[in-house]
Amino acid sequence: MKRLAPLLLLPLLLAGCQGLGTVAPASTASAPEPPSSPQRLPFPEPAAPAVSLDEKLLYDYLVGEIGARMGDLEKALPAYLEAARRAKDPYAAERATRIAWHLGRIDAAAQAAALWVQRAPNSLAARQFLGLARLRQGREKDALMQFRALLAIARARGKDGLLQVAGALAREPDKDRALALMRRLVAEAGGGPRARYALAVLLVAQDRSAEAERL
Repeated sequence: MKRLAPLLLLPLLLAGCQGLGTVAPASTASAPEPPSSPQRLPFPEPAAPAVSLDEKLLYDYLVGEIGARMGDLEKALPAYLEAARRAKDPYAAERATRIAWHLGRIDAAAQAAALWVQRAPNSLAARQFLGLARLRQGREKDALMQFRALLAIARARGKDGLLQVAGALAREPDKDRALALMRRLVAEAGGGPRARYALAVLLVAQDRSAEAERL
């Protein structure tokens, strides 16, 4: 694995860190994930809520959209968060999550991501954001629960969930805590070659190539 160590970072660009970057304009928010038959998805989708678009709700959407487009994210965040709460709208929850994360407002990101997961329980991005937010809050058990859910969703969609988790954890400032969580998930997955590869990807990203070579 020694010669391949630099190449292990490539999957981080392909599968990891999904959605963790700058705030995308409304027109380029995360695209719908590949369809999968309802019986294959691990979590039941909630029924569409009966919500009327009153003046206050419309105002929150407009403030959120205009604020995000103008770069006034501090104004956009509470507007999107309120819209997500009142309308039970995964779009508003996603926008609030991404903006809060971009601003480093972890508690707000956790609130928004929790709303996002409620309305889109089979969203890989929603589970990833909530897992990372819980990890940053020091709530390792809750983070583990979200990443387990992510793995179940990825498995149903035919994706490599462990590789996505490795990519997400690669940017975590607390490397030891991120690595401990990843080792737990790898062990629960059986520790096979693909699981060890995902672990090696994270180790290399954390400048722990020597440990990766021993896997």
